[in-house]
Amino acid sequence: MPVGMTFSIWGLIYLLVLGFVIWQLIDLYRKNSLGITKKIGIWFLLSCLANIGWIFAWHYQQVLLSVGVMLFFLVVLIVISKKVSIGQKLGDWKDKLFLQIPFSVYL
Repeated sequence: MPVGMTFSIWGLIYLLVLGFVIWQLIDLYRKNSLGITKKIGIWFLLSCLANIGWIFAWHYQQVLLSVGVMLFFLVVLIVISKKVSIGQKLGDWKDKLFLQIPFSVYL
């Protein structure tokens, strides 16, 4: 069993994803909205479900299922990263901080 410190990156990832969720709610009501919710809404939901599925599979020591869920999770994160244009100019620094960086680290 890996030491707890191995999984400490998840604290950072979840904090960044929380920042994205808040940013997304704010973006919905901006005049110059980037429309990210429409672009990745279902994909973000799938990433959340895959994350939950992986946690349960890992907890119940279903290694093969865990690997399958992780591969699905990877594909979903790749799709999201393409849709949020990671590495490209998107908007202001807040858009980069709360949109591109969370999914870049997550991926």
